[in-house]
Amino acid sequence: GTAKSEERMYEMLRVDDDYVKTYGLRIIAGRDFDKSRPLDSFGVILNESAVRQFGFASPEQAIGGRVWLETVDKHPSEVIGVIKDYHQQSLQKEFTPIILCMDPALGWVPTDYFSVKINSGRMRDKVAELKNVWDRFFPESSFDSFFLEESYNRQYQQEVQFGRNFMIFASLAIFVACMGLYGLTAYSTARRNKEIGVRKVLGASVRNIVTLLTRDVIRLILFCSLIAMPAALFLIDRWLRGYAFRVKLVLWQFILPIAALVLIALLTTVWLTVRAALANPTTSLKDE
Repeated sequence: GTAKSEERMYEMLRVDDDYVKTYGLRIIAGRDFDKSRPLDSFGVILNESAVRQFGFASPEQAIGGRVWLETVDKHPSEVIGVIKDYHQQSLQKEFTPIILCMDPALGWVPTDYFSVKINSGRMRDKVAELKNVWDRFFPESSFDSFFLEESYNRQYQQEVQFGRNFMIFASLAIFVACMGLYGLTAYSTARRNKEIGVRKVLGASVRNIVTLLTRDVIRLILFCSLIAMPAALFLIDRWLRGYAFRVKLVLWQFILPIAALVLIALLTTVWLTVRAALANPTTSLKDE
């Protein structure tokens, strides 16, 4: 409904009749390209983002609408179908307005790849069969292939490497902290050895002694966590802003690591505290 002079940018994919079903794209309005309808080669299929950018009120309203495409402005292209937005790029990017077309006059839109959907199992043999077919039809062109899943996952290679490095250094930090915590607990129990003996003589149970020795450690962890949580929330939120599609931060994602740290701290010190609690009080009080 706008003038031809008003141009908008779209990603155009020149496809064939099997593209939508091969990639499992979901049609939410209209229909797919149909080989039995020759005029479908002059039609187009839009995704939801393209429907909105064209100004249609809904996918249903877009069906039957006509759009002007570059170099074929002598006749508009009819919208025969609308597909649901799908991720063909990483989650860092918004959905791209996409036009699927088959018009032979749009030969300037490159056809870079042939997509072949094959069943899993004996992948090498099937790729070899495809190479034989390719060499038979295109003997002067090299056969270069890749798996779409690997190509898509490669977009997240930097994040995967970052996650591995972060896990390694976090594990080292926790290990060093546990060593320090073990030494701190050993010093604390040795310093309070006579106090523990007196408490046991006065009727304190093993549970009371263990609670006494671990209470300060837990308090320290909780205090440090209160300082770390706002900083972690700020840094994680800044990192997630680089993604157009991102998870929402919820409270349990911060509570769970704190609980894990408390558990690790207790496991690190439990042997020392239980040994001190079970020790014979006469041993620590014999010099008094």
